[in-house]
Amino acid sequence: MDIKLIFPGRPIRPLEIRTKNHLIPSETLTALAAVTPAHHSVRIADENVAPLHLDDHPDLVGITVHTFLAPRAYAIADAYRRRCIPVALGGLHVSGLPEEALAHADAVFVGEADTTWPQFLRDFERGGARRIYQPSASTDIASLPRPRRDLLDGRRYLSTASVTATRGSFIGPGHAGIFSENGKDWLSCHYYDGESNGKPTLAILPLQWTADGWPVEAKESR
Repeated sequence: MDIKLIFPGRPIRPLEIRTKNHLIPSETLTALAAVTPAHHSVRIADENVAPLHLDDHPDLVGITVHTFLAPRAYAIADAYRRRCIPVALGGLHVSGLPEEALAHADAVFVGEADTTWPQFLRDFERGGARRIYQPSASTDIASLPRPRRDLLDGRRYLSTASVTATRGSFIGPGHAGIFSENGKDWLSCHYYDGESNGKPTLAILPLQWTADGWPVEAKESR
């Protein structure tokens, strides 16, 4: 299938230049593209950095929805659905108001879609997609493929090197520092523990380095 993933644009303020107002892209759509089965063709359209064309004919449209962009997201969805092109909606706003979003979509995603998006695509191909998809458990981000940043036009952003800082119970990490001890590298930071009602917590995490120089948490206990 030809799948088009869309990040709706926000209105331009006076004296603002469109190509300068969205310096780093969201990882939402690149992460979704990464878990899309390889036999599908995926493209990303970010209306914050380039005009959005609604006269194309993808087999499926996916749109991420933030609350302040919900009217624009719904308008885009409605435009495609009027031409009988199926639309799936997800994101923070949809997770909070799925019934509202269903009025503008063929399927909606509540919560993280790392596992439910591939399931939806399988169901969609068989002609039996549900209206609402919601994961039964949180996803270990260490098990996920890297976001498909190759689908972005890097010339339109200040940088595409965004990093997922928090997921699930590991909330708001900050004041990070890296140190070495006994031949190992470590990351220290504070965070709020979602499994302990947001209790402030100090983390000391073992680090390892990927072949291209990125730090990742080593597979050891915190």
